[in-house]
Amino acid sequence: MATIEGVYLTDDRDNLIFEYPTSASSPSLKTVLSTVRGSSTTSPHASHNEAVVEVSKTHTVYRQKQGRIVAYAFVRQYHDEESLRLKTIGDSDDDGDDSAPDNDYDQFQDDDGVDASAIASNEEKKSKGKKRTTMVPVNPAFVFVFLHSVITTLLDYFGKPLNPLKIEANYDVMCNLMQELIQGGKPYITDLNALRDLVPFNNSLTSNIIATTNQFAKNYVSGGAKLSSLGSSSGISSSDMAQERAPWRRPNVKYTNNEVFVDLIETINVVLSPYHVSHKTTKGAKSSITTNKLLTTIAFIEGTIDFTSHLSGIPDVLLTLNLAGNNIPHPSFHRAVRVDKWLNRQGVLSFIPADGKSRLAQYTIELDRLSSSHRSQKPIGVITPDYRRGLGVKGNEFEISVNISMHTGVSKIEYLKVEIKTEAHQSVKILRLSHGDFQSGSQGKFEWVFEPSQKLGVTAVLRGIIEDASDADEPVDDGDEKVEGGNDGAVHEPKEIALKYELKGALPSGIKVDSLKIVRGWGDVQPYKGVKYICRTGDYVIR
Repeated sequence: MATIEGVYLTDDRDNLIFEYPTSASSPSLKTVLSTVRGSSTTSPHASHNEAVVEVSKTHTVYRQKQGRIVAYAFVRQYHDEESLRLKTIGDSDDDGDDSAPDNDYDQFQDDDGVDASAIASNEEKKSKGKKRTTMVPVNPAFVFVFLHSVITTLLDYFGKPLNPLKIEANYDVMCNLMQELIQGGKPYITDLNALRDLVPFNNSLTSNIIATTNQFAKNYVSGGAKLSSLGSSSGISSSDMAQERAPWRRPNVKYTNNEVFVDLIETINVVLSPYHVSHKTTKGAKSSITTNKLLTTIAFIEGTIDFTSHLSGIPDVLLTLNLAGNNIPHPSFHRAVRVDKWLNRQGVLSFIPADGKSRLAQYTIELDRLSSSHRSQKPIGVITPDYRRGLGVKGNEFEISVNISMHTGVSKIEYLKVEIKTEAHQSVKILRLSHGDFQSGSQGKFEWVFEPSQKLGVTAVLRGIIEDASDADEPVDDGDEKVEGGNDGAVHEPKEIALKYELKGALPSGIKVDSLKIVRGWGDVQPYKGVKYICRTGDYVIR
């Protein structure tokens, strides 16, 4: 069992922007950061940048960064007996004086002379004479999910980019938000739609008062002096029932143009390893044939299903997917999704959508579950890279090819590039370049950049030599002509080759939307519906 005793927002230099303590004994940000730095004896700066830092036996600091904003959570971890008795830190197990003050936060006093190194000894002294207790483990995901919810809420309220000025200028909104996001040290309301109703942002306090006054007047006129619409306690309003049925959805939502959009996004993650073997053509002959293969080390697809709903009322939606033979063993769903429907039939999502954009599901498809003898590279998606080394007369050339195949529904490839990494003192000399431009960077980083909208049905080839600064002026024999660069005895290879691109119109898994229906709450009228398929690369590397 654990409670969050303080939430702190800082800029990237740890200057305080906003803090929200949940108890009277919560330390200030200055004290928390001093304790975090003091918890590392070898490298305080490294410890300060860690995501999780245990500052004492009972307290841990969690850190999450979003752009220029850093969110900290000061978390108290209970012992097993304390979690059962709801004891406070510092309570004695014997029947002593209960009026003694809680001094367990002495090490977090807000003075300039904080001695972080004394925390461990202080804890040890206080533990003497007490029964041995077992610490209840805290799942870090519990805290990180909450911090992510805080950051997501701020982005929704204040927009991108999130900066300190936006937060400082809306201090009152921040306080109201934190009162709803966390109560009693526990996450409370984290649904954006519910927060928008509870903490309005666009309307000022004055306009809210005026609106409330006008509502009272309307109710008085329509319902007489009894104010029946506000004072009735005999029943529950339809909006309250709707909110109880779907708390993630705003009540009484109305749109002039009703529409829904589904975005299926998949990210390819692949690690390929070159396999280089030389075979003699005949027994005892000097000539040989070189075989270059790429073996799959890691391959998986990360997918998300985003749903944008601009629908009036409380619609009930049925989304049916064609999984194209893929097995999705452990998906994660928005709480609006009825999981039993999915378990009965994979690919069917039944839900009452949240208002606006929400993430319905996330999934992972493993592609590398093959034995070591059958890990040859297989095409994944529209683009298939290839890499060969040991080419040329002296065997010091390499070649990268990018095969862009035709695909129904895909008209172009966007942001296509190949990143080549070498040692910092090395450079790449291009011998052949069929498409795009080659851009030299610094510190061993180079890019093969294609057109912003690359056409399909082509095979692009880059051939070159990696040179050291010491052998850049030596001649290389490239068959028909002499090319400057290279050393007879030096054969260098890229450290890593990374493929980057994005396309719209198809997914590497082949998953598609079969149907999207509003099964309840709309009658025979069907809103406008749009489906988008997006494929992009994550870590797609050859090394």
